[in-house]
Amino acid sequence: MHRHRTISTRRLVPLLWALLILPLAGQTDPRVGIEDRPIGVHSLTGATIYLAPTEKIEGTIVIRDGVITAVGGRVQLPSDARVHDLRGHTITAGWIDLDLRLEPNLPDDSESREGRAWNDRVHPELDLAEGLRIDEKVAESHREQGFALALAAPDQGILAGQAAFVRLTGRDDRRTTVAERVAQIAALEHGGWGSGGYPGSRMGAIALLRQSLYDAQWYREAWKKFEEDPDTFPRPEVNRALAALAPVLDSKQPLMLRSRDALDLLSLGEVSGEFSLRRRILSGSGQEQLWLPEIAALEAPVILPVNFPKTPVVDGAGGDTKVTLRTLEMWARAPENPIRVAEAGLPFALTPRGLSSVSDFPKRVRTVLERGLSFEDALASVTTTPAKIAGLSDRYGKLVVGASATLTVFDGTPFEKDTSVTDVWIDGESFPVAPSIETDVRGRWELTFADDRAITVTLEISGEEDKPRLKATHDGDELRPAVLHRQGNEVGLTLAAAPMGETGYLRLGGAYAGGDSFEGIARTPQGASVRFQARRTGDVASAEAGGDEKKDEKKSKKRDATEVWAGSAGQPLERPLGARGRTTAATGPKTILFTDATIWTSGPKGILQNADLLVRDGKIEKIGTDLAVPPGAEVVSLEGRHLTPGIVDPHSHTAIIGGVNEGTQAVTAEVRIGDVVEAHDINMYRQLAGGVTTAHLMHGSANPIGGQGQVIKLKWGEGPQALKVPGPKLIKCALGENVKQSNWSNPTGRYPQTRMGVEQVFRDAFWAAREYQEEWRKYRAAKATSPRPRYDLELEALAEILRGERWIHCHSYRQDEILMLMRVAEDFGFKIGTFQHVLEGYKIANEIQRHGAAASSFSDWWAFKFEVYDAIPHNGAVLYRAGVLTSFNSDSDELARRLNLEAAKAVKYGGVPRPEAFKFVTLNAAIQLGIGDRTGSLEVGKDADLAIWNGDPLSGYTRCIETWIEGKRYFSLEEDAALRARDTARRELLIARILEEKHGAPTEVGEGVAEGTTESEGDGR
Repeated sequence: MHRHRTISTRRLVPLLWALLILPLAGQTDPRVGIEDRPIGVHSLTGATIYLAPTEKIEGTIVIRDGVITAVGGRVQLPSDARVHDLRGHTITAGWIDLDLRLEPNLPDDSESREGRAWNDRVHPELDLAEGLRIDEKVAESHREQGFALALAAPDQGILAGQAAFVRLTGRDDRRTTVAERVAQIAALEHGGWGSGGYPGSRMGAIALLRQSLYDAQWYREAWKKFEEDPDTFPRPEVNRALAALAPVLDSKQPLMLRSRDALDLLSLGEVSGEFSLRRRILSGSGQEQLWLPEIAALEAPVILPVNFPKTPVVDGAGGDTKVTLRTLEMWARAPENPIRVAEAGLPFALTPRGLSSVSDFPKRVRTVLERGLSFEDALASVTTTPAKIAGLSDRYGKLVVGASATLTVFDGTPFEKDTSVTDVWIDGESFPVAPSIETDVRGRWELTFADDRAITVTLEISGEEDKPRLKATHDGDELRPAVLHRQGNEVGLTLAAAPMGETGYLRLGGAYAGGDSFEGIARTPQGASVRFQARRTGDVASAEAGGDEKKDEKKSKKRDATEVWAGSAGQPLERPLGARGRTTAATGPKTILFTDATIWTSGPKGILQNADLLVRDGKIEKIGTDLAVPPGAEVVSLEGRHLTPGIVDPHSHTAIIGGVNEGTQAVTAEVRIGDVVEAHDINMYRQLAGGVTTAHLMHGSANPIGGQGQVIKLKWGEGPQALKVPGPKLIKCALGENVKQSNWSNPTGRYPQTRMGVEQVFRDAFWAAREYQEEWRKYRAAKATSPRPRYDLELEALAEILRGERWIHCHSYRQDEILMLMRVAEDFGFKIGTFQHVLEGYKIANEIQRHGAAASSFSDWWAFKFEVYDAIPHNGAVLYRAGVLTSFNSDSDELARRLNLEAAKAVKYGGVPRPEAFKFVTLNAAIQLGIGDRTGSLEVGKDADLAIWNGDPLSGYTRCIETWIEGKRYFSLEEDAALRARDTARRELLIARILEEKHGAPTEVGEGVAEGTTESEGDGR
C-alpha cells in the first residue's frame, strides 16, 4: 500500500512563491549596456519590385514592425520611416531553400533512447527545431545568394525526423524557427556490402521504411482501442518514434521523400502510396526527367537541385574510352531537368543543396535559363512555389500588404551574371551583404621596394583566373624562377633575388583586397625585411596568344552556350537515357500474322513446319498452317526462319540497383527485389538480343533466407513498374559455403557458421512463422475483444511459404543439404519450389522427384569452388529423365544472352530430345516461376512473347533477329544497326560540345597555319 504524504501550509507558501518567481527570474536580471532598439519603420524607394514572379512594378515598399504595410508605385512615406534609396536595384520576395540539411544531435544514452526505434536509422521523433542553431557561416553564405529562409531537416536516417521552417539569421535564439514539424523526412539510407548493420542494401532500407509505417499504423490503432475501451484493451507501451508518424498517416503532415536518383524517388513513391500517403514532397536528385511520366503520376511538388554532373574528361587519345554515352547524356541533359519538370506541370522549387558552394547557385540557374526555362519560373522556384510547398504562402513568397517583410535586394536583375545581392531583409530586419571583392590578379604590375634603392620589377600575370602564370623582368632581364602563390586573399611571390644584388630567392607576401594595388613584406636571402608595393599598370598582351587581336578572335570562335545547346530541351529524351534508348515506346500492330515459319511451340504441338501464328492485342489467337489473313492484319513472312517462345531466365541478378544481398541478417524475408528494379540496365537490352523476354530477378545467396524475388519482362524503355509481372510469389533461400561464410574474404561472424546451424535457422524461422499464424488466427476468431497483432513483414512472407502461397527457390549444391531442406519443408507441411544450381542433383534425382521440387541447373559449370567439385554436365539430363521439372539458368548477365546454346548442351550431354531441351529455357522455366499459364510456350491464349531466329535456335551459327513481348517488338537487328549509328553520332557530337565549351570552336579548313610553314613553327614553344 502506498502512503500519501501531506505538505503543511507553512511549507506550501514558500514553494508556491518559488514556482511563481522562477519563470520571471530572467526578466529581472539587470540589462548590460544600452538596449538595442532597431528602427521598426522603413521605406524602400525607387526600386524595381517583383510583387510576384509575373508582376513587376517600379515603386516603394513600406515596412513597419516586420510587416509590409504598403507597396506600390505611389506610396505615402511615413514620417517616422527610415528611407532607403534603391534606384537601380531590384527587390524580390526573400528566397527560400527547401532542402537545407543539418547534422542532427542524436541522443546516445540509454535514458534518451527509451521509446525510440530499435534501428538507429529510424528516428522520426527527432525534432530539429529543439535547440536549433544554424551556423552563421551557413546562414551568411545563403544570404549572400539571396536566401532568407529555409526548410531545415536532419541529414541522416531512413525516417530522419521533423523538418523546421527557419529564418537564416545565423543567431542562436528562439526566433530562428518560423514553423515546427513542417514535414517528416523519409530516405533510403543504408550501408554497403559488409557494413554489418541492417540495412546493408537499398531494398533493406525500403523494407525497414515499410515496416516502420506498418508499425505506426498498428501503434495508432492500439492507442485508439485502449482509449475507447481501456477495460478490454491493454495500454500500449509508449513509443515516441511510432507516435511521431501519426500525423503523416493522418495526412496532417507531409512526408518528404528524399532521393539520390530517380529510381529512389519511384520506390519511395510506391511505398508511400501503399499507405495512401498523398501529402508528399519530392526531394529530387536532378534526374527526374529520366522517368518523368512515372514521377509526375505521384502528383507531388518537387525540390530540384542544380548540382549538375562534372564535365566528363574526353581530352587526348583514349581519354574517353571509359566514358559511356549515358555519362555524356547525363551531363548534357542535366540542365534541362527543371524545364521538363515544368513542362510536365509539376510545381518545383530549386535548391543549392549538393553544390560545393552556395555561390554557384545563380550560375547554375543561368545555365538552366539559357536552355529555355523562363525567368518567371526560375523566380517562382525560389519564392512563391517553396512558400506554398511549406504551407506558408500567406506570409512569405510574395511582396504584398500584410506579408512578412522578408525580401532580397539585388543591384541588378536576379540571376544575371554581374548581379549581386546587396541586402536581405528577414521579418523587417536588414542583413546587409558585403560586396564581393574582385580577386582576379591578372595583368601587368610594377613592383617597387620602400628602401633607398630605386628598384622596379615588372610582373606579367596571365593564364586562367584560377591558375595564373607569372613572368617577372628587371632591367629587361627575365627573373627565374618566378612563382605566384594564391590562398584566399593571401598573395605570395618567389623571385630570383638578382634585383637586390644578391644570390638566392626573394620571398614576398601580402594581402590582396581587390583593385589595382597591394602591398606587403619582402624577405631577402640575407634575412632582411623590406616593404613592397605592387601597382597594376595595364593588361597583359599575351605573346603566346598572339596579342589581344588573336585573343578576341579565339573568343569569337567560342560559341555562346545558348547557341551550342539551342533547341536541346525541346528534343525527345531517350528512355532509358544512353545507349539504345528509345525516344518512342515499343510498338506493334493490333493484329499481326507471322507466316511460313518453323515454329517451336514448346507445347503439345511440338515443332511445326511452314506454320503460321496469329497475334491479336498482344495475345496468341491461332497457330496452324495456311491461316486466313484477318482484315487489317499486318503479315510478316518468316520463310526459312524459326519462331520460338521468348526465352525465360529463371535465375538472374540483372537490373537490380543498390545491392542484390541484404546479408546483414540470417533471415531477411521482408526485403523485396521488386522494390529495386533498375529499369535502365543495358543488360536487359543485350539479353533481348539473345531472345530473352522474361527473367526472375533474385536476391543473392548471402543468407539462409533471403528476400522475395521479382519476375520481370524485359520491356526496354519502360519504367520499373511496367516491367513487373504480377502474381508470382517467390523467395530466395540458400545453402552451402556462401551462407556459412566459409568462402568470404571478410566473414562477419554472423550466425550460422556451419551447415547444421543453417538447418536450425530454417527450423527456428518456420516455428516463429507458425506461431505468428496462430496469433492471427486467434485474433480473427475474437476480433472484437483482442488487440490486433503486429503485422510483421518478415513473418508474413514465411507464413505464406507455410500456406503454399510463396515458393522457395533455393541456391544449393550438395546432396546432403538438399535432402536436409526437403525434410525441413516436409516437417512443416510444404514443398520446395525449385532448387537452383542443384549441381549434385543427379545423385538424388529420385528423391527430388518424390518431394515434388523442380530443378534449375547450370548446363556445364563445375569446380569453380570446393562444394561443386562433383558437378557433371549430364546433371540436367539425369534430372529430366528422373521426371524432375528441369530448367537451365544463367546467374550471369553475359550467359543470359546465350541461353539458347545452354539448352543445346542438354542435347549434347545426355541426349535430351531437342524440343524438350529447348523447354529447359522456355516452358519449364516459366512453370517454375508460376507463369506457365501465360508465357513460355506458343499456345492459344498466352502472351505473344516471341523470338525470331535466322536458323535453328540450338545452333551456334544462329542469331536472334527479332524479340517481341506481348505483341510489341522490343528488339530487331535492323533497328539495332540504326541505333548504333545514332549512338555513335550522338557520342561524337557530345564530345565535340565538351571540347568546344572548353577550348572554343576548332580552326576550320584554310585557317591557322600559313602556307609553307609547319605547326611547330607557329609560336616558338
